[in-house]
Amino acid sequence: VPMIGFVIGDSLLVQADRVLLEVFAGSVAVGIYSSNYMLVDRGLRLAYTPIIQAMSPIIINTWDGDNEDEIAGMLATFMRYFVLLGVPVLVGVAVLSRTVSTLLIGKEFTSGYVIIPVVAVGLFLWALANLTQVVIEIKERTSVLSYGILVVIVLNVALNVPLIASFGYMGAAVATTLSYALYFALTLVVSSRYIAWQFPSAPSRNALIGGIVMAC
Repeated sequence: VPMIGFVIGDSLLVQADRVLLEVFAGSVAVGIYSSNYMLVDRGLRLAYTPIIQAMSPIIINTWDGDNEDEIAGMLATFMRYFVLLGVPVLVGVAVLSRTVSTLLIGKEFTSGYVIIPVVAVGLFLWALANLTQVVIEIKERTSVLSYGILVVIVLNVALNVPLIASFGYMGAAVATTLSYALYFALTLVVSSRYIAWQFPSAPSRNALIGGIVMAC
């Protein structure tokens, strides 16, 4: 039942920027933003969701209520796998954003391709958060996720207003990515309080360096 708040909050987080974009920048900006946003959103979710859906049940099934060290090691390992798999996808989408936008949506909307790399980073962080929050789920503290997503929505609205007013749909993309980053940070901090696990910083650093080389 507490997860219902998270599910609703997820939907509100996706839609809030478009409502505010309509108010401050008009329907044309919403059309350009939404078409490019949904392009990268559906593409990355198609790539990331099967990985998350494969890893999460293994962690949940392994949990017996008293094997925190095993879960900590498993989560760190899976996080490392996800980063190594996810960064190349992120880089590919970001570098080919203009090409993908031109091929798949009308030329009237192609100018919005500039938001794709920004949104792609946010969706990558969102996927990391979805894996990290498994710890909170197995500890049956799912109400924390609902409260957390509520805080993120408030921040998203607070960021969207000035950023959209100043930068249009690019501001909406930045606000969304910052909101996803906050949620990831929240799940990272809270999950480590329930089970002491270490985020794989060295493999993540190496993957990011490799991603930058790929992008170049």
